[in-house]
Amino acid sequence: MPSKPHTDDVYNQKRVPKGDFKFHIELTPLQKTVIEFIHQNKISVIKADPGCGKTTIAMTYAITQLRKREFDKIVITKPVVEVGSSLGFLPGTAEEKICLHFQIYINAIDQIVGSQEREKLFKQEKVIFKPIQFVRGDNIDSSIIIYDECQGSTLHEAISFITRMKESSKMIVLTDPFQSDIKNTGIHNLIDILSDVEGVGIRELGEEFQMRSPLIQTIYKKYKSFIGTQPRH
Repeated sequence: MPSKPHTDDVYNQKRVPKGDFKFHIELTPLQKTVIEFIHQNKISVIKADPGCGKTTIAMTYAITQLRKREFDKIVITKPVVEVGSSLGFLPGTAEEKICLHFQIYINAIDQIVGSQEREKLFKQEKVIFKPIQFVRGDNIDSSIIIYDECQGSTLHEAISFITRMKESSKMIVLTDPFQSDIKNTGIHNLIDILSDVEGVGIRELGEEFQMRSPLIQTIYKKYKSFIGTQPRH
């Protein structure tokens, strides 16, 4: 069943409880419409080109809900798909190697609440990184889950992960179907399966959300045109 519609204090940075952390960024009016969309669904699938702010939107919502004690923790997952060198090629421990794949979220949290608050969240294990390959068998409860780069999963991997979510949790699936590093991506079939499921919402962010330079937008449009009118499978 969809969550109850929210009020502005879902993302209003001025209404911060005394002694709690403050947000360092302000979402745009368009981005706030996505916050509303996420709040109304148990599972939200957000499709968007790079530069549309989907990671910032998801992290802002997740941290806000964590602050409001709606969930115990944030679980961030994505497929660990290497382009070129493998994880074994990189220096450092397994944990350090995994952190490299999640650096974008560390940066996002720093931008949203600052590095000091991010360090507190990590120390308290309120934010957890889990490559999707390591989640099999886990049941994820009382968590807000960000499943990023879903296009890097097969259909079996995606369904196996999504079904790990317990009733007390909420999931945000982020994807750009044109940026899959595997040939057998399951994102298209997954969207078909989820499209008419109650409690699941699917939204595509258009060019009006784009925050990158016109040059980068032009290059990406030409890339999509080059690989064809349909995302690669």
